[in-house]
Amino acid sequence: MKLTDMNKKPNYTQMNNIFESRFGFTLDFDKMSLKKAQRITASLTEAITKIRHSSGIHTSEKSSHYMEIMLARESLTTWMREKRRQITEGEVGQAEALLAARDIVDSLQQMMEKVGKIQNEQLPALTDTIRDQIGSQQSDSYKQQMQSIMTTVSEALSTARDQSDIAVRTLSGEETPRAMKIGSDEGSDEGSDESGIDSDLDDNFGASDAAAGGSDAAGRELR
Repeated sequence: MKLTDMNKKPNYTQMNNIFESRFGFTLDFDKMSLKKAQRITASLTEAITKIRHSSGIHTSEKSSHYMEIMLARESLTTWMREKRRQITEGEVGQAEALLAARDIVDSLQQMMEKVGKIQNEQLPALTDTIRDQIGSQQSDSYKQQMQSIMTTVSEALSTARDQSDIAVRTLSGEETPRAMKIGSDEGSDEGSDESGIDSDLDDNFGASDAAAGGSDAAGRELR
């Protein structure tokens, strides 16, 4: 590996090739959590620090082993940066979706208020006009029919509004049962197949001979 390679944007396939050839394992980025990536990055940083403080620093920093560790850390740092950006964008998108869902609840509330206005203001005034212009019998009949209709509409809107509100709360996690949340956070990855990666890193990067070795000797000793 050349020093100029470090200027190239790292890719995850290249990094996994390095991990597999040098350290005997690969990383599943589809299941990787930020917490795990931070731990591995810390191990890589510790290994780099050991090399920089070793007696063979001048030769070690030019070794392919050292450059591969640097590339691996840079790749993980890039992945974490992209992951945080995706999380931020996802949070914005979720907020917009929740606002749109909340708008529906607000619209149903406005409909309820409109129906209430019809019941309490428009309908009484209209029945008075019908009584004056058409007749009391027609006015009473119309009032009875419209009150039944408005009550049905009002009850339906009230139910729809309440259920829509619950749907939004469920969507936002407020109404999600606690049992559904168990095992969903990043802590659940502690028992995954990658649980031994940290110790592998410590074993491979902690060798003082590798840190102080020559250009490629360090890499061979890791094997």
